[in-house]
Amino acid sequence: MSNILLITIGLFLLLEFVAFTKEAIHTAILSVRLNRYLKEKHYSLWRELTSFKGLGPGLVNPMKSLPWLFRDESGEDEQLVRLKDAARIHTRWFFVTGGAFFLTVTLAFVGSIVYALVFQ
Repeated sequence: MSNILLITIGLFLLLEFVAFTKEAIHTAILSVRLNRYLKEKHYSLWRELTSFKGLGPGLVNPMKSLPWLFRDESGEDEQLVRLKDAARIHTRWFFVTGGAFFLTVTLAFVGSIVYALVFQ
């Protein structure tokens, strides 16, 4: 019984890890596309979103880029809206799958300790 339980937990963890990794890769690709488009077509916005105080543009600044990504603005061009929507969707799924993976690992760890204490 315990071997089947361990295999089931291991397979579930593997499935969660694959889902999280897929979303992480997809989110990273969309982020690069969005940043490239912003740099080419909306340089001042790109400069604002990728700047840190005293370091200049070109860096990743989630304190500015994430609020901008989830803010609806009507004055943007159509290509930017499409890229932003795709990045928004996959960023949400990245956080959801990451949270699910973290919870699954935590529950598996706690469950294995409880199982060891109760049944051993």
